Amino acid sequence: MESYIGEALTFGVTRIRFADTVGIMNPISVNQLFMKLSKSFPAMPFEFRGHNDLGMAVANTYMALMSGAQAASVTVNGLGERAGNAALEEVVMAMELSGKKSLGLHKEYFKDLSMFVEKVSCRLFSFSKPITGKYVLSHESGIHVQALIKNMEAYQIISPESIGASEPYFIIGKHSGRGALNDFFSKRGVFLSSEESNFLLKYVKNKATQLKRALTADELLFFYKELKL
Repeated sequence: MESYIGEALTFGVTRIRFADTVGIMNPISVNQLFMKLSKSFPAMPFEFRGHNDLGMAVANTYMALMSGAQAASVTVNGLGERAGNAALEEVVMAMELSGKKSLGLHKEYFKDLSMFVEKVSCRLFSFSKPITGKYVLSHESGIHVQALIKNMEAYQIISPESIGASEPYFIIGKHSGRGALNDFFSKRGVFLSSEESNFLLKYVKNKATQLKRALTADELLFFYKELKL
């Protein structure tokens, strides 16, 4: 490989891109590759293109950039052949929050951009997709919610405004606690007593268990009125 790159340099090549076309590489092999190449060819800009066949495209791209690569091929929402490529928004946020390196992009547009590409490409992404998925800023666990009400950084590393998303929201379901329930109603001008909160929470948990899903805002308000609290 090094002799090939050396030969390419004689023909005026100014950048070399490595494409993991079948997604077989892993963060360890990517790190070893770019550490070696960066040492052998310090003046050559290297680029990496990772595919997601084994679910490692973002991790591999992150590692390439942290190990000496100066550029990376990415796509919004990770669109691409088969399992797709590394997702732009995920790589950027991983670099900033985990790698402590800003790439200078306007992250506040990520949410809108992701939704726009989803619409025009007719390729729906998972509700739990990292960074821009519908549920990535939602919380249900009673313990988590109680801590989040006091300090939003307790269980959430991504601030909604940084990616152009609305504020975090609490899902009311069978795992919820009084904190989420009180938060929901207080934002609507209804302040529950401790007794009311306990009674309603038990009712809500039973309903969510029966329905096998979280409850909607309309359902919560209906139950509150139905129980005449």
